[in-house]
Amino acid sequence: MTIRSRLAIRRKAVRITRGADPMIARIAMVTIAALTCVSPSAMADVCRSLSAVEWMLGDWARTGETTVIRETWHRASDDTFEGDSITSSIADGDVLAYESLRLVAMSEGVFYIAKVAEHELPVPFRLTRCTDNVAVFENPDHDAPKRLTYDRSMSGDKKFTTTFEVTLEGEGMKPFTLRFDRIDPAGIQ
Repeated sequence: MTIRSRLAIRRKAVRITRGADPMIARIAMVTIAALTCVSPSAMADVCRSLSAVEWMLGDWARTGETTVIRETWHRASDDTFEGDSITSSIADGDVLAYESLRLVAMSEGVFYIAKVAEHELPVPFRLTRCTDNVAVFENPDHDAPKRLTYDRSMSGDKKFTTTFEVTLEGEGMKPFTLRFDRIDPAGIQ
């Protein structure tokens, strides 16, 4: 967006907010200023690199009534994070499910790639939206899930994420959310 077009948008905003409640006018002006200062291409670049999801690196666990899901992510290279998800029985430790996971930055964008026993080929999900707290991966051609949303907004410290939630959504399935907590090397916190 050029400087000239930014100024034109701001001038129009001033005309629109003239005569409005002062608080509403101030909120509108701040919002417009913020939106015109951030380049859409700069936001798109963030979502095209793994830097947007570095907070996912580490060891995570979700403990349910009868199972524990451990999700682990590590940096394999500047363009690849590798991970796995292991669901185990609390009663006997048997592995009930295993997924091989990858996050890969390619020229077309960032992809979350899951290899699960139910599918012969890995299932890719494109990173379609990212903010400081949320990463949304989607594959509209997959049956279920079609969307994976990783959200760390409930974790207070952004420098050291301690908690995140994964919401799975898709056709023919009721959306559900799993809460993961960071685990220390000695075990689940």
